[in-house]
Amino acid sequence: MPAIVIDIDECKKKIPGYTPTKATEYHTESAKIADKLFKNALSKKTPKKVILMCGGSASGKSELVSSELINEEAIIYDSTLHTQEGAKVKIRNSVGKGKLVEVCALLPESISKSFGVFLTRERQIPVKIFYVTHVGSRQNLLWIAKNFPQVKIRIYIGKTDKYNKLQVFKYNYNSQSEIVKFIEEQQLSESDIINLVSDIKQ
Repeated sequence: MPAIVIDIDECKKKIPGYTPTKATEYHTESAKIADKLFKNALSKKTPKKVILMCGGSASGKSELVSSELINEEAIIYDSTLHTQEGAKVKIRNSVGKGKLVEVCALLPESISKSFGVFLTRERQIPVKIFYVTHVGSRQNLLWIAKNFPQVKIRIYIGKTDKYNKLQVFKYNYNSQSEIVKFIEEQQLSESDIINLVSDIKQ
């Protein structure tokens, strides 16, 4: 049984009047649609597992879902997971329905390459969103690792080859303290990201 994938960006396409140039205007409405779909999926006995995707804009999460996760028996919520409240609600609701919860994070090896992809996407989003989601998703991942030891965390490192094709490599760890330390080392501030992408024309 393939995964049930709930993707906020795909939900936007179902809203009358949506165009990629107005993507930001439709985010709140599409998030409500996605949350409704998620609530409905949680109400079913199967799948028993929930996977919450985590990572900044244009990091390759949807590609990871389609290439690595699509055949898992799970409900996959594909979003940036960059707000603490959003993560808390999704984890609480999933556990409340008896689901096993995993967070699957994708961290790009090169922030500048991700930013280049972000700028060339058909879907037009303010640059500020790139900064906010990459900072917030990493902060949130650390918060989850420290506060929800029952939530399994999977981390993939995303690399882009010379043909601009995404390659992902799973980060393996042996203990909760090890994964917490690794995530701490991956933290970035907004100024860090601005410096890392400063050589890319906007």
